[in-house]
Amino acid sequence: MLWKDIFPDEFEAAVEKCGGVCVIPIGAMEVHGVHMALGVDTLQAAEYSKRAAEVSEVCVFPELYFGDLGGANLLPGSIIFPTEVIWTILEHACLEIVRNGFKKIVIVSGHGGNQWMLTAFLRNMLIKHPEMLIYKYFQGLIYPAELLSDITKYPYLTENDVSILESYEREGKQGGHGCFSEVGLSYDIDPTLVRINKVDAVSASSTRMYDKFDVNGIETWLSWFGNFPNSYVADIHYGMNERIARAMGQRMTEKLSGVLKLIKEDTVSADFHREWYEKSFGTDLVKG
Repeated sequence: MLWKDIFPDEFEAAVEKCGGVCVIPIGAMEVHGVHMALGVDTLQAAEYSKRAAEVSEVCVFPELYFGDLGGANLLPGSIIFPTEVIWTILEHACLEIVRNGFKKIVIVSGHGGNQWMLTAFLRNMLIKHPEMLIYKYFQGLIYPAELLSDITKYPYLTENDVSILESYEREGKQGGHGCFSEVGLSYDIDPTLVRINKVDAVSASSTRMYDKFDVNGIETWLSWFGNFPNSYVADIHYGMNERIARAMGQRMTEKLSGVLKLIKEDTVSADFHREWYEKSFGTDLVKG
């Protein structure tokens, strides 16, 4: 269920029905070449959280559009907030979620660049607000190999669709940022979010500027953007259609609903969280 759709006199019952679990979808407002809309990372996180929540019966908080970006200020339409601002928004969202009765918070990110920021955020919240139990999950992408591994789950795919997926694997096509798989997930949500005829409008190849750094495990905040100034990394394979996109969306929903079900049923984290707190601070977590 969606937080925004709950009536106030039904809120307490909604929290109970959701098992005390609330999801915060977060993405970014960033460029993926010129063939994808700017907000697709957030839209994917929000839409698939919504679909998964219908299966696993959890609550979905309003999505957060602004994520962690490096160097993207050079591209039109990108929005970059300081990390401390994003942390503050997330912190207060979590505090409000807990104040309203939820016990578990799941941050679902549709933007890979958020991963390091969110890991640091969870650690910070553990010390600052140890009463909050927060999980994070990176949504990732759905590649053709994953669909091909159990193709019978998608009976609406045609022989030609399967051939397209198989050729993607056979030709060793690589996924990345704005790739075939990311196009498919956005296409599944809303075909107007992608312009397949524009996939080759700008280069998705690396400038190789930071190759020596990459092979030696060295990274700077601008190294990825230096290699990929169009914020686009992909071997595009033509053939995306509504059926392949639907299969990718179906698989994404299955994976995320499974994750939410696991978290909803999880007791290990809460028990160890309490044990860790008592050993660290010498007091009961509930009593504070």
